[in-house]
Amino acid sequence: MSDDTGGSHDFGSFFPQKDSNTSEPKISVGVAFGEELKEAYTDIFAFDEKRRDEAIYRYNILDALVDIHGPNMTKKNIMQSKVFLEEKFGQNVPSSSSIWRYWKSFKESEFKLSSLIPDVTKGNRSQRVPVEAEEYIESAIRSFFSEESPTIQQAYIVLETEIDRHNECHDTKLKTPLSLEGFRKRIVKTPDYDKLLIKKGKKAADAFYNKVGQRPETTRVLQRVEADHTRLDLFVIDEARSIPLGRPWLTLLFDTHTKSVVGFYLGFEPPSYLSVSLALENAILPKDYVRELYPEVQNTWPCYGIPEHLVVDNGAEFNSKDFVTACKTLHIKVKKNPVKKPWLKGAVERYFRTINNKLLSGIPGKSFTNIFARGDYDPQKNAIITHNQLMKIIHVWLIDVYQSSPNCLETNIPNLAWSESIKSAIPPRPFKGTSDELRFNLGKNAEVSLNKNGIQFKKTLRYSSRTLALYFGKHSFKGKSIKVRIKYDPTNMGKIYVLDMDKNEFFAVESVNPDYAYSVSEWLHKVCCDFARSHIRKNYVHKDVVKAWRVIFDTIYDAFHSRSEKKSNLGIRDASKSKRVLEHAMRTKSDVQPQENLLDEDEIDWGVEVNTDGWKIDSVQGEVK
Repeated sequence: MSDDTGGSHDFGSFFPQKDSNTSEPKISVGVAFGEELKEAYTDIFAFDEKRRDEAIYRYNILDALVDIHGPNMTKKNIMQSKVFLEEKFGQNVPSSSSIWRYWKSFKESEFKLSSLIPDVTKGNRSQRVPVEAEEYIESAIRSFFSEESPTIQQAYIVLETEIDRHNECHDTKLKTPLSLEGFRKRIVKTPDYDKLLIKKGKKAADAFYNKVGQRPETTRVLQRVEADHTRLDLFVIDEARSIPLGRPWLTLLFDTHTKSVVGFYLGFEPPSYLSVSLALENAILPKDYVRELYPEVQNTWPCYGIPEHLVVDNGAEFNSKDFVTACKTLHIKVKKNPVKKPWLKGAVERYFRTINNKLLSGIPGKSFTNIFARGDYDPQKNAIITHNQLMKIIHVWLIDVYQSSPNCLETNIPNLAWSESIKSAIPPRPFKGTSDELRFNLGKNAEVSLNKNGIQFKKTLRYSSRTLALYFGKHSFKGKSIKVRIKYDPTNMGKIYVLDMDKNEFFAVESVNPDYAYSVSEWLHKVCCDFARSHIRKNYVHKDVVKAWRVIFDTIYDAFHSRSEKKSNLGIRDASKSKRVLEHAMRTKSDVQPQENLLDEDEIDWGVEVNTDGWKIDSVQGEVK
């Protein structure tokens, strides 16, 4: 370990350094000293949860109307769809005039979700039917659709009887909430699915109104994109040490219309929002990086754009607020694949089998799901492929083999199908912003504390700027810390985006240690912190520290004893402090066997925050596993 006792906690000091007679000037990856990041974005997370939910509610109404009338719908179309909206969203849908106002605002903003945020609550959204009476109305409607099939008049009498019994039991004067005609309208508006649900049960209703065994048909690219994860049947080794790292995860986005792969993520991040967002970013942006990173690839990968419908399973990563909000912002409709209906998301499953059976079957290090098929073969011992080599193999095979070859029935070539589809149908929606804007939209959200020193995030990362300091000064009271909302890119911790509540927009704030922060992801920063704690724990010897304190106390005792033999000129305050030091020294000296009372290393609190100022990620790359 280095003898440098300065304030810098450099990871490089943990490892032997090579002698060098040359030095190079350090070039920082952060912005120049004295400059600020010039980034600001508007996002739906700038508003409270109630207003966000209202915006999403309005978006769903407009989305349903666009499916029926197209993007050029009129106010008359909305009025004609009133019954449809009530059936789909309930009785309390906004008026046609309000929905028309939402639509104009949505179009004028170029279809930004934030334009649907309500300024103030307008209109009367209270229920016209008392809450106590609603359950009796539903009970009467269920009796009408029961096997006995009574008339509407008989079902209405059931409602009046239940209201009368309620008043008698609770000593109230609740009136029958609906007239006979109003009750009849409620019955007429009951969806057919609910009618069959009451009569036959959920299983029968699902079986009757769902087409079993076939996916919905598509007419254009990116109309339906399936997303899923799998762990590849291949062990990958580390580039530097050639030790097995394990089996990487593959998150894939698959266009069912052309059978094309539109984007993927390959790495050791298990299924999570991070892996999904990386795959989405790869799918949405053009694949310009392929020619630069993999010049061996002969063909092009033309697939990119924003999916219309994204079909996912019921994993936790697809239920997170970050994922739902990101998809709403990008106007991606998320569809959950029903449980026990695998045929509705079978294309991506078949592609996973294709990769494992055709691409990886002949590569050393392949694992086997069947232990009898493996025999004496040890996949970890025979692994030879690094992560970078696997990325190259996947790109070459994907673009030059899979995307450019016919399927077994010779009915489709993915690249050909893609090029023909975008000529004959609606072209895919491109992302109009920059890659930084896309990463912002796909970022994670958090709420953190802001004080005069800035924002301390993920234990040891600190962010500060003049703009942030001014914002704190305007909103703090007596210098106390305040809560702020932030968005950040989990793949790069160099900067975060802080919500300005006054402007309803996020502004960028850079880390005070940009060289370290720009070089780590959220996960890698955690690994660095764990490594630092582990190193300190291995090298800290508590007994040696206690012995050092004994030497200090003995020295103080001897000094005080020799001074006490002379006439003391100490004042009362200094004498009192000296006596206190002497008492501590005497207690330490009287401890004949101090090692018996020493703290056990397991009792030491190791949860000490580590200051990352000055850390360099290149010095710990050999330790990350």
